[in-house]
Order: sequence, then C-alpha cells, then structure tokens
Amino acid sequence: MTTEEKYKAITEKLKNKNIDFDPIHISSMVVIGYLNDLAKLGLIETEYKITEMGENVRAICEEFDWKPSDLEIREIVLDIVDLKQQAPFLYMLTRYCNDREKFLAEVERFREYGEV
Repeated sequence: MTTEEKYKAITEKLKNKNIDFDPIHISSMVVIGYLNDLAKLGLIETEYKITEMGENVRAICEEFDWKPSDLEIREIVLDIVDLKQQAPFLYMLTRYCNDREKFLAEVERFREYGEV
C-alpha cells in the first residue's frame, strides 16, 4: 500500500470509531505515543501522555504499518519541544520511528557497556 492508501484506510477505520483527524493530528498521536515509550524507557521526561483515543489511533496506524514522516516528526517536535531540547528529541524520535529495533539495541548496549 502507498502512504496515501494507508492514510485513507486509517481514516476510514477511525471514522467507524467516530474519530475524524487529518494527517498531522494522526501523526501527533503516534509521536506522543513514541514520547511515552521513550519516557517509559527512562530516556526522556515528557509532560505529554497518550490518551485512550490516542492509543486507538496508534494501534490502527500500526495495523497498517503507518508511521509519521521525518518531516512530520520535525514539525511536531518544533511545535511542542523546548528549543534547547529539540535536536536530541528529534534525533531519538526519528530513530525510534524509522529503526526501533536497532535504536533500542544501541540503548541497551549503552546501558550495559557504556558505549554504542
């Protein structure tokens, strides 16, 4: 499926749950979910918490293997993260989104051995 087809399928499923979001709002829910994941790992602190509706949006996105683009992540980070922390947040969120397994393996290696 193309990104457009995935988005269309996601919005149809969301409409069945009476949720009507545009692409940036869908991306925002997914990114906030990523922030929560990184906070649970102890990598960041965040004031944002994903709601039950946000978790529903995220689950539907994962069902279609849909992820926010790097540009969408950047837009969200620039909007919600303090200027001094934007670069590390952008780096971690982009890595987590694009190659979660490798990123988490590097975090684990760093925790075990102090190196990546």
